[in-house]
Amino acid sequence: MTWTKIDDQFYDHPKVVAAGPLGIALFVCGLSYCSRHLTDGFISAVQVQRLIDIDNPGKVAERLVAVGLWERRDGGYQVHDYLDYNPSRARVKATRQARAEAGREGGLRSGEARRKQAEEEEEANGKQTPSKKEAKTEAKTNSRSRSRSRSRSESPFPKEETPPAANAHPRKPKRKAKTPKPKTPKAVKVFRENAHRYPPKAWYSKITDAVGEKPVDLELWGQIVLTYIGLGWNPGNVKNMLAYYEKREIPVTKGQQKANGLEPHAGIRQWLADEGVQA
Repeated sequence: MTWTKIDDQFYDHPKVVAAGPLGIALFVCGLSYCSRHLTDGFISAVQVQRLIDIDNPGKVAERLVAVGLWERRDGGYQVHDYLDYNPSRARVKATRQARAEAGREGGLRSGEARRKQAEEEEEANGKQTPSKKEAKTEAKTNSRSRSRSRSRSESPFPKEETPPAANAHPRKPKRKAKTPKPKTPKAVKVFRENAHRYPPKAWYSKITDAVGEKPVDLELWGQIVLTYIGLGWNPGNVKNMLAYYEKREIPVTKGQQKANGLEPHAGIRQWLADEGVQA
């Protein structure tokens, strides 16, 4: 999880005051979106329509451009000076990788320390004087001999019969080793994060085959699922979501396109081009 940084003097900056309440709300939601999806400050025109539930978000976006908080870019908008105050996509991923490696190394060191401690305790318990060992062995032998003599003399059964042990318990069957559960595919995890539910298991392999494991593909898949459900459409219609993914399109209603004069999915096409993906 990443965090969005906002200056504690943000609320009374001249640009912010000029943006107005709706502009402030759209600007803050845009910062959160960029931080979560590691876009380095870029917001597609299509994404602007669903950042916040307000009338005519395109007009509010242009207000942010006018006051200098956003800048126009092909297919969308760029947060002004975003990378001056927030870490870049490359930096965030490098930090996550470093933390993961440090955690693995720490776990190995901890396991080695526990192993050495166990060996030292075992060695310490094994260091006993010969006299104590002999005494223990002799006591055990005498105890077994007395037990056998008593059982032979007091047994009510004929010699040829073997009496059942008084405290005998049936042996418990050995437990079978648990079979490790298969790992959940990455594309299915992305669906779960954005839909807050798992897709039907019958769709796991189809989702994995269609999306794969490349970060840019997983990010696009997550945006499609989130947008599809955000429009109020059926969250269980995985087939239709995959159809949008195959077309590399983020769902948007025809009414939104017509109201704002947007070229359908221009923002996502530009974003994919910037990522080096052939749309």
